[in-house]
Amino acid sequence: MAAALPLANRAAVLDGVVAVLDPSGCPDLVALGERMALGATTQQRLPAVYLAIDLLHLDGRGTIGLALDRRLELLRGLALPDPRIQVPDWVVGEGEALADAAAPRHLPALLARRGSAHYHPGVASPDRLRIPLRHRAHCVVIGADQVLGSTRRRRLRLAEYQGSRLTQAGTAEIAETSTLWRWAAPGTRMRSPLIATVDYRSRGADGGLRGAEVVTLRDDIDPAWCIRRDPVPPPLSRPVPARGFRPTVLSALPLEVSPPVG
Repeated sequence: MAAALPLANRAAVLDGVVAVLDPSGCPDLVALGERMALGATTQQRLPAVYLAIDLLHLDGRGTIGLALDRRLELLRGLALPDPRIQVPDWVVGEGEALADAAAPRHLPALLARRGSAHYHPGVASPDRLRIPLRHRAHCVVIGADQVLGSTRRRRLRLAEYQGSRLTQAGTAEIAETSTLWRWAAPGTRMRSPLIATVDYRSRGADGGLRGAEVVTLRDDIDPAWCIRRDPVPPPLSRPVPARGFRPTVLSALPLEVSPPVG
């Protein structure tokens, strides 16, 4: 990657995500989906950036055993010169205020991490929690039916894992003429696996999605991570510790996912 060339004299391994930013600097998943669907033709109009959120190795030494606060200090110290590699800012101890500020900017979630925690490669950890600001889910697309009375729309059948069992989660519609669908079903044959990121209004008594709308379609998520997560109640109000980030509304990542059967 050309953006990493200025780091050629440093040996570093970063953890992060590729994103397309909107004019206010927030990650725009819809724009990222369009870039993935249209490929190189969108590189100038929808430039991608790498958001570096952690440092795993630096100059021949592993850093995963260091506390997060120290890893972030070292990450900042790299002084990354290319705007295509960015280090998002973080806030300590003001979770509720940060959530109140982030929600109007249409951010779907915040990430809370314990400042004293080591890095846990390959596993979810209670030291790393996703704080949802809106109802959003990743679902496996298990089918696509034409909407009755319309030859230009498809009704996607969605599913989520409950343990090792793939369970129907509801439906969401998409226009056959959309860029996303033309990418997802080239020559009318749907990509497999195909994941739909959807926003939804609520869940029914059976856990199914109500009012689901497609945000984007993608093939870069392992279907095993499309898990129906029960909400976790907020923690009791306590004084904010001197170090670390006390989150508010929590949704824990799965600690273990059984592989699909069959």
